[in-house]
Amino acid sequence: MNVLIVDDNVDSANIIKSLLEAIAPVSIQVAHEPMQALDVAVSHRPDLCLLDIGLPGMDGYDLAARLRKTLPTTVFVALSGRHRDESRELATGVSFRYFLQKPARLDALKILLAEVAAAR
Repeated sequence: MNVLIVDDNVDSANIIKSLLEAIAPVSIQVAHEPMQALDVAVSHRPDLCLLDIGLPGMDGYDLAARLRKTLPTTVFVALSGRHRDESRELATGVSFRYFLQKPARLDALKILLAEVAAAR
């Protein structure tokens, strides 16, 4: 499974990457800013994309909307230190399949990977 993690917090991205690598055979790319994520997504073609909502320059909602145009089958997961803002998702037309509160918990990541793998 190809995974893209987009988080401007380097430590947070590395923790999620390490947890995912510990629980499943995955190929992971990490981007720390939105434009880098757009470039990586084209070449990596992720099955799963974990997006921090609070990115600088372009928030996770706008980034997901742009990525969805080229990655229609990718599963998008919102990562946030705040509670889910469903009104923002509706306003941008972006629907994340999953929402994970940061810091992401190992058990939540296990469930997420299992569900995405089963749906593939």
